[in-house]
Amino acid sequence: TPSQGGWSDSNRIRYWARSAFSFKLMREYFDTELVRTAELDCNRVYMFIYHPHGIIGMGCNTALTTEACDFSINFPGISRSTCTLNASFLVPFYREWMLANGIISANRKTIINHLCNGNSLVLVPGGAAEALHAHPGVFRLFLKQRKGFIRIAIQTGCSIVPCLGFGENEIFHTLYDKNSTSDQKERTGFLKAMFYFQTWLKGFLSFSFPIATHVFPKREKIVVVTGAPIHFDSVLDSVKCDDVGAANEEIVDKYHALYCASLQKLYDQNKRKYGVDGVELMIF
Repeated sequence: TPSQGGWSDSNRIRYWARSAFSFKLMREYFDTELVRTAELDCNRVYMFIYHPHGIIGMGCNTALTTEACDFSINFPGISRSTCTLNASFLVPFYREWMLANGIISANRKTIINHLCNGNSLVLVPGGAAEALHAHPGVFRLFLKQRKGFIRIAIQTGCSIVPCLGFGENEIFHTLYDKNSTSDQKERTGFLKAMFYFQTWLKGFLSFSFPIATHVFPKREKIVVVTGAPIHFDSVLDSVKCDDVGAANEEIVDKYHALYCASLQKLYDQNKRKYGVDGVELMIF
């Protein structure tokens, strides 16, 4: 089930599904690369936090969710599941394929249960708001008010691994209000109206529909860089996995700021090699 994250005998099924030929074709199409900048202890439990969301999270799917980029070779001994919206499981057959890949429901109870049972997770906290900003030359993260993963890390004692997908936003051109230039003033009003319509629709539906100007994604290289883990071993020792109480907000804010700083450092260290010239990381 979505709350359990797969079928019985799941290890064999998951490896088969994650090694599917279609995922390898996706990796080759985008020339996706997984770059590890720090070693991870396989005896620990991790949350791999991926940014940016993009329209379809292509970098996350090829590098972290599946074996297209040899995740198990780069991080031996680490079993992980990827979190997604409950609505994704409403589609027949597609639901079964996601379960075969070990994808689970992105609700708090399910996430905590998985972490407390020793399973690592992949999470994309930017969600629908961030997806609307998936546009070439843009690297905007909606993170300042997204602190739930920090609270869960404190509560469960898992470690957080920041992950950046360089090129994720380059594969689709969208109707984005920042798209206008000095020689396109006549389009500015239309683009702004369409963008804010998408924003309104997101608020109504709770998920977004970024409007791309082409059907097939552009063939741009995607490089997923994983950073050094942030550990929470000594934080709130009194908070246990079965404790539903909220962590102290001062501590949450402290570690959230630490995570954002680590993310900025990871971006600055890799932007010249993998990023787009002139594009800076912006956190909202």
